[in-house]
Amino acid sequence: LFLLFLALPRQGWTKPDEPLPPGALWASIVVAGGLGALLIHVPVLLLSLVGVTTTLSHILSVIMFLWFVFMCTMTLRRGAPIEADYLGSLIHGRTPASFQAWRPKEDMQRDVFLGMFIGWLSWMADPGLIAQGVGAAALNGVMGILYAVVLLLTNVLIAGLAILVLRLMASWGGPFSNIFGRVGSDTFARFMGLVLLPISLWVTVNGILALRSIGVF
Repeated sequence: LFLLFLALPRQGWTKPDEPLPPGALWASIVVAGGLGALLIHVPVLLLSLVGVTTTLSHILSVIMFLWFVFMCTMTLRRGAPIEADYLGSLIHGRTPASFQAWRPKEDMQRDVFLGMFIGWLSWMADPGLIAQGVGAAALNGVMGILYAVVLLLTNVLIAGLAILVLRLMASWGGPFSNIFGRVGSDTFARFMGLVLLPISLWVTVNGILALRSIGVF
């Protein structure tokens, strides 16, 4: 539900000054949202390719939880994680000038923001979703690498499509969606950070206790 509020549009659709490829808006949402979700899984994916012990895997989980705490804190303080603003700006800057003039950078940053929290939810639900699925395939020869790339792109696409669906659903209110999105965009984001911060602290403490239970320290 929080993600739906975060997906509210801040303005209605306007015709671009210059012609753009069909589906450019939807494609930008899918790409930005998918890359935002992928960003969360990248550290675990890279370590799965290197190969780590179970102890290091548990330590990495705690580090990931600390990152989650940091992101929630930044969302509460400034309305968006620093990573989302940076990646959104980077993606927006790689688009044609006509697209940049038509779609605000802030909207692209919000797509990444939504994708990142989809990434966190998917990682906490299944930490091995990409790390084991993609990582294990990539270690099985040339065909495995090709399969891993396809699997990775599929996961990015699915996450991006989820953000697109959220954006479409949030726009069903027409002008009311635009008003709530324009007025409450920052407030909704900060409230989400406030709600998720205690959860992030709880899972971090739980992870530290798990390390203690297996004798790491």
